[in-house]
Amino acid sequence: MPFLVNELHIKAVDIEGLMLNDVEAFKKRAAKVKRARVSDSDDPIDLLFAGIVRRDKLMLGIAGQMSADGKLEVLPSEDRKAFEAANPVEADGTVNLDGVNNESRESAIVRNMLQAGPVSFIVLGSAHNLADNVSDGCEYVRIETKRVAELSRIHHE
Repeated sequence: MPFLVNELHIKAVDIEGLMLNDVEAFKKRAAKVKRARVSDSDDPIDLLFAGIVRRDKLMLGIAGQMSADGKLEVLPSEDRKAFEAANPVEADGTVNLDGVNNESRESAIVRNMLQAGPVSFIVLGSAHNLADNVSDGCEYVRIETKRVAELSRIHHE
């Protein structure tokens, strides 16, 4: 992400799971995490707090952290209805991987991305591939890190 921002001068990125009504709350949370001061103390409370801040930074991701620094704008990629319909965890805790609802969600993501302009960037989990959701008039480029490719290969062996 820093390469995209610093070298390619990308100004905005869509975020998986982020919805239009949640953008301001996301930005406030990112700013709050950025302001958090972590002590080097071995005190159990300080260690607990440091762990919480570390977890929050991971949850924000690099795009969220860069938005808190004012280097990147985060954009919502999700349609709430499609996102909720594609949730694989049922009310009873069972998992139901519904390909139709997931495809509808991915199509909604592509529609939302195209509203921002002719070129969009999105951060998605490795299970997503939007190639079959992009219309013929668009080009789709998917970048996967070496580590993600390695883990995916190991998982499928």
